[in-house]
Amino acid sequence: MKVTVKSNVTFKKLKKANLEEMVFNSLIRPLGKAAKKKVDNAFKNNTDINEKPYPPYTAKYRRAKEKAGKGSEPQMVFHGDLKRSISKVLTNKENMTVTIKSDESKLGRSNPYGKPRANYGALHLTGQTRSNRQTPKVRKWFFTEDEIAGNKILLDSNLLGGDFDKAMAAFSKKLESQLKTRMRIIGSRKMAASSNFARTVKI
Repeated sequence: MKVTVKSNVTFKKLKKANLEEMVFNSLIRPLGKAAKKKVDNAFKNNTDINEKPYPPYTAKYRRAKEKAGKGSEPQMVFHGDLKRSISKVLTNKENMTVTIKSDESKLGRSNPYGKPRANYGALHLTGQTRSNRQTPKVRKWFFTEDEIAGNKILLDSNLLGGDFDKAMAAFSKKLESQLKTRMRIIGSRKMAASSNFARTVKI
């Protein structure tokens, strides 16, 4: 009996550098772009990153915005400083990371209360934009530990769940293309048997 093993899988093309580049370009970079789009939409659509409506303005803030001629602007935009402070997707292939952040150096004192802008974006996430506010109004325009915990950001379809599934599918397809080759014999051996026949095993 002769056993022949054939395979159409090879690891020769899959070097470490190629694999890391595939992970970065097929998974990490697309997810960074999707996260940036979520943040951008949080300033355009009057819904937060969970696609939920923002809590309404206080009457005083609404009057101030209307008086400034900004009443028609989306809810998260007054002068637009916070929106303009959001960086592009910053990539680092060496560390396999993408970063989106608010550059506080771009935040002036153009808010209606004339207050300094330190941690301005973060204060919006907690609702503590004014120290005398009795009922904080959280506006989730950016991702926090709430979304990171338990990989919720990658599992929740309202966050990046759908984008993660698409990226994983693209990565799997690319990986398969690097592993797949023409069918070839990778081993053959004669074995004693009661009957004389050949067997081919494909993997």
